[in-house]
Amino acid sequence: MRRPLCLVCLLILGMYFLYGQCRPFSFPDYSAMEKKQVELTGKVGQKIYQTDFHGEVVCLVYLTEISGAGALLEAGFSPPEGVRVYVDREPAWGSTIVVKGKLRTYREPGNPGEFDARLYYQTLGLQFDLTKAVILRESVSYDKPREWLWHLRGHLAEQLRHYLTEEDSSVVCTMLLGEKSTLDAQTKDLFKRNGVIHILTVSGLHISILGMGLYRFFRRAFLPVLPAALLSMAVMLAYGAMVGPGASSFRALFMFGMHLLANVCGRTYDLLTALALAAVLFLFQEPLYLYNSGYLFSFASVFAIGAILPQFTTAKWMQGFTAGVIIFLVTFPIHLWFYFEYPFISMFLNLIIIPLMGVLLKGAVFLLFSACLVPFIGETLASLATIPVHWILWLYRLLCRAGDSLSWFNEVVGRPSGLQVFFYYVILLTVWQLWQHRKEFTGGARFAWFCLAVMILAFRPSEGMKVVFLDVGQGDGIYVAAEDGHRYLFDGGSTSRSNIGKNVLVPFLKQEGVGELDCVFLSHPDEDHISGVLEMLEGETELGIRIKAVALPDIAEGAREESYRKLEQAALAAGCKVLYLSNGMVLQNGRLTIRCVNPVKGAYIREANEYSACFLLEQEGFRMLLTGDITGESEQRMWQEIQPYLDSESGFMVWKIAHHGSRFSTPQEFLRDVQPDVAVISCGAGNSYGHPHEELLQRLEATPARIYRTDYHGAITVEVRRGKVRCRSFLE
Repeated sequence: MRRPLCLVCLLILGMYFLYGQCRPFSFPDYSAMEKKQVELTGKVGQKIYQTDFHGEVVCLVYLTEISGAGALLEAGFSPPEGVRVYVDREPAWGSTIVVKGKLRTYREPGNPGEFDARLYYQTLGLQFDLTKAVILRESVSYDKPREWLWHLRGHLAEQLRHYLTEEDSSVVCTMLLGEKSTLDAQTKDLFKRNGVIHILTVSGLHISILGMGLYRFFRRAFLPVLPAALLSMAVMLAYGAMVGPGASSFRALFMFGMHLLANVCGRTYDLLTALALAAVLFLFQEPLYLYNSGYLFSFASVFAIGAILPQFTTAKWMQGFTAGVIIFLVTFPIHLWFYFEYPFISMFLNLIIIPLMGVLLKGAVFLLFSACLVPFIGETLASLATIPVHWILWLYRLLCRAGDSLSWFNEVVGRPSGLQVFFYYVILLTVWQLWQHRKEFTGGARFAWFCLAVMILAFRPSEGMKVVFLDVGQGDGIYVAAEDGHRYLFDGGSTSRSNIGKNVLVPFLKQEGVGELDCVFLSHPDEDHISGVLEMLEGETELGIRIKAVALPDIAEGAREESYRKLEQAALAAGCKVLYLSNGMVLQNGRLTIRCVNPVKGAYIREANEYSACFLLEQEGFRMLLTGDITGESEQRMWQEIQPYLDSESGFMVWKIAHHGSRFSTPQEFLRDVQPDVAVISCGAGNSYGHPHEELLQRLEATPARIYRTDYHGAITVEVRRGKVRCRSFLE
């Protein structure tokens, strides 16, 4: 049997995956201790500097071996395995510290497509954060080698900052030293949008260039194989400890060590066996890495380059493009699963970027070597080394900005189902086998099968009408997908969560396969209804969602406050058509009717809640009432407007309760006349307004309606298909 160890490792990986699917992993819940003062004793296992939301660089330490957790034990909790702490000063690596700070849990995702912070940090062995922490005591003993490596990294980073520009040094420090504190979000997002974010991670390319370069240097210095291998491995292990842990660096270091071991033993190095063994050993440490994007990308890419690429005999000038296509085919489902879109421009950008990475890394290493080790002439040599580094990075940015201008290369596909991913890889495997064993399987046939595989992933079956009340915190955000393919958003904002557009609205839309909205209907210009929409309008290039039209309530010119005019200007600047809606206006798309029932055209109302645009949506026995934050006299007028269209016996009724469930909204007589089947309240957990009010909940509970709350249930989805209505919540 060929590669028996590789086969065993693959079986173990399959067992890990099936176990995770059949029995989902559970996480400790510390939410009862949220924002409470906690004192902990633990060992500093890692420390990093990071730029916070205010632009300030803060020190974070990862505590392990936690022995003291008085407040947690008193509350009935077991001590955590690991904690991330925002400390007031930098402790020594490996020292034991006593810290006190406010406990902050990792948010469970409340919406489809939203980043799962709880799963991500649990993968790193972290259960919660301590913010605004003060170090009360610190032990005298610490890990001297790790601390020395930490200071060495800081020294090397200072050398890079001395010789390079601020913009260049931040990128080089990240890709060479794992030092991310000075890397700005704009540069990171630029590389990410164009599919070249891999250059900012310490990867196998770094290890192969640095490690194998060292090994060859020692061998040419007439060292025997064993001492050369031991010295090279020792240096690379120190380098790995210096740059910090990660799936890519662990995989690269392990495989580098296996390569050296093969050389020492005089055996043939088998890449697939080394790769499979590294994958299993990593999961032994933390099984949750099987659901980590970095882990999957790292191992899948190496598999593509090491196992599949050598089977192709192409011209030298075509090898880069061939490698790019193979990596794309292998990692395409992974990319869609985590990011919902694919920058096809990356295949062409990598043709230039990857070959230059070797020159860039060698230039950066030579710069550091000259600046730190070479006396007298070191400064001159280091200055010369900055020239290729600067111009290569300039070219990288130029290419990525050019990629941004070619937005049609970036296709929003959505998240495929598990069944789609399965059939995709089955087709690829079938094509591969036919390619290897049947000469008549021509290039045209192969291309057709590859296209079929990609189309299977991109296929989105018709789901009828779909409505999703998003969990945006204290605010509103309602997505409507009509059967005819039109996509709408009714409001999109929050006062309790920052960057709601980037963190909730955009990920949700992209995982649905939506890169363009036909219209965004805004009830009124309060922050809790527009903040995310403004983000999308002002950052279309960065966020990747195009809005064709924005609809605003048609009120008198004198009643349009500053936030209203800001929306108008942002929409016009983004090239959107601006519509003004008032009661009586109707939008008909296929079988879906959108009827505006408030405000009165040209009404002079200074209170934004009062002139909230309200909508009645109807489709073949399904009705939905969206009421914004309407209150008072306007609510009474709206009620008179919609009464001719309301019949308690004419089908399924969904009602988005006005003003997040405030005390005086949605009077009893309205509920008695309508009798909704489903009532949805959009509000933030523990909001300061007391929404929803107890009196409102009592009025709703007196009706036969099923009550859904975004603060309890997360996103609420209503699907209308073939005359049947199905409601479900994301956190069920």
